[in-house]
Amino acid sequence: MADAFASDDAAVDDGLAKIVTGMLERVDDLGDSLAELIDSAAGEHRLPLEDLHASCRAELRNVLRALAGEAPLYTTIGASTGRRLAQKDMPEAVVVTGYRMGFRHIWELLIAEAEATGLVDDKGLVAAASSIWRFQDIMIESAVSGYRAAATARIRTAAQEHSALLDALLTNRSLDLGMLQATLDVLRMPRYGWFAVLVAELPSAGPPALARTEEALRRSGFHSVWHLQADAQVGIIQLGRPGQLEELAELLEGAVTRRAGLSPVYEDLYLTGAHRWCARAAMQSRGPGGRSVTVFDDHLVAVAAAAVPEIGQRLAGHVFGPLDELPQAERKVLIDALETWIDCGGSVEETAKRMYCHPNTVRLRLRRIRKHTGRSPADPKDVAELCLALYALRQKPAAADPARRGTALAASRQRGR
Repeated sequence: MADAFASDDAAVDDGLAKIVTGMLERVDDLGDSLAELIDSAAGEHRLPLEDLHASCRAELRNVLRALAGEAPLYTTIGASTGRRLAQKDMPEAVVVTGYRMGFRHIWELLIAEAEATGLVDDKGLVAAASSIWRFQDIMIESAVSGYRAAATARIRTAAQEHSALLDALLTNRSLDLGMLQATLDVLRMPRYGWFAVLVAELPSAGPPALARTEEALRRSGFHSVWHLQADAQVGIIQLGRPGQLEELAELLEGAVTRRAGLSPVYEDLYLTGAHRWCARAAMQSRGPGGRSVTVFDDHLVAVAAAAVPEIGQRLAGHVFGPLDELPQAERKVLIDALETWIDCGGSVEETAKRMYCHPNTVRLRLRRIRKHTGRSPADPKDVAELCLALYALRQKPAAADPARRGTALAASRQRGR
């Protein structure tokens, strides 16, 4: 938009120019009366009177000088007013209404002056009306443009501040008590209460489901704040009571689109960083490609395998490396049998039912696992290693392969046990 507009292509009517010039001589008083008019109709959205009076005087002087043909109409004044009102959290609709009231007030003043002086005939009033409504459109457009630019800048700044503070809370990086309080104010959360952290894997395609998840939580009475990271979306969720974690997990189960992890409940928001780690470990304890919420405390063995992935993958390589000598299909059958046996609590009969085979077939497969891995399903220590190695294998099956291929020496030692 241009910074200034001339009043008209044609010369200004002499009578109109005289009336407007007279109004300019008392523009401060007219501006004050306009300010009082706008203030009386403002309701809850009121500006400080000093600011309102100054703005009305400046705006009125700008319009009247343009009407008189003394100067162009400066739109920068409207843009400045729009920016200032946006910074004061004034609704955009109130800004537009104020301008409409102002121009209607100018028109009513011109009508009154024309009737009192007789200096302007009907033709002159029509021309004046055309200019006034044209000026109104121009000034409203400039004010709204300035308003929206300032509002966008405020939103961007607030989002950056929100993201920085939330990131500090999630990582406990440089989070002193002053910054903690600022973070709590921005997040609108108390320091003490009942909280849980959710870490949800980002979808491979399409936008993250932040808004949908947040809306689902809001409808169920949970307040939450969210932070988008490079590979996951992280939410801090405020609970109404400590026993709501199971209810929360069930709710999130229907909202997530990929695998997710939920931390234990904690009572001090300052501890969010540690619980974010718990939630991420819980998420990673499930193999890739899943769509479910893993509660940290409900799957501690799987979480332990995911907590230090390098160790987990090395263990998977040591334990299952010898199975690489078998055909792929046979290797898969043995590992599936072991996984099903673990899921069935060590029951051979239940494992046979799930795998649609005879219990002796299950026993044979377990003996073959012992033969190849050197770990006995009857030895508690060996079972612990088998469980951890299996969880690590399922979490990152591709990553475990190179580890197994690099453990030929370890495999040879295991066969000699």
